[in-house]
Amino acid sequence: MRTFAPLIIQRRAMTSKDDSYKQGKFILAMGVVIFAIGQSLLFIVITPLARKIGLDERELGYVFALANISLIMAGPYWGRRSDVIGRKPVFIIGLMGSAIGILLMAWTLDAGLSGTFTGSMIMIMIFLSRFAYGLTASSIYPSASGYIADVTDWQNRAKGMAMVGSANGIGSVLGPALGAGLVIFGVLAPMYVAAG
Repeated sequence: MRTFAPLIIQRRAMTSKDDSYKQGKFILAMGVVIFAIGQSLLFIVITPLARKIGLDERELGYVFALANISLIMAGPYWGRRSDVIGRKPVFIIGLMGSAIGILLMAWTLDAGLSGTFTGSMIMIMIFLSRFAYGLTASSIYPSASGYIADVTDWQNRAKGMAMVGSANGIGSVLGPALGAGLVIFGVLAPMYVAAG
């Protein structure tokens, strides 16, 4: 019986390590779902409000296109940072940054609807809130992918990456559904809930 004791201890250690990885992947997937909900909510809320705040679709498209450059530029930076400071802190920065960006956008739209911001000021504020969102939210996918690469062997890596993609898809589906349910509390209520 003594000869099997180290094997039993090793098996228990491996099982608890596997449970820890499963829990980490589940938390990661839930974070990606929440992020995707917030992202998809933004697009269903802002487009109908564009005319009400004095912007046409073309102006809104230009502002978003320019602001989204920050998503492209900051992604590689966050990938490198996640190698240095760890996947979890970078992922949390992304979630918090996306929440703050959504909140800034909701405040901006609220100010546009109330007439506090008009014309070019509303465009500048939309640009700045979306730019800030992009600078931080761009950390979510590099850190999530890095974590999956860290905790999976090569046989299961594609499965792990697919989980991140599926979580994003689930959030993209849930966002509009959640938005439709929350709009009874106000047109911007879904965005405030998503930020929360």
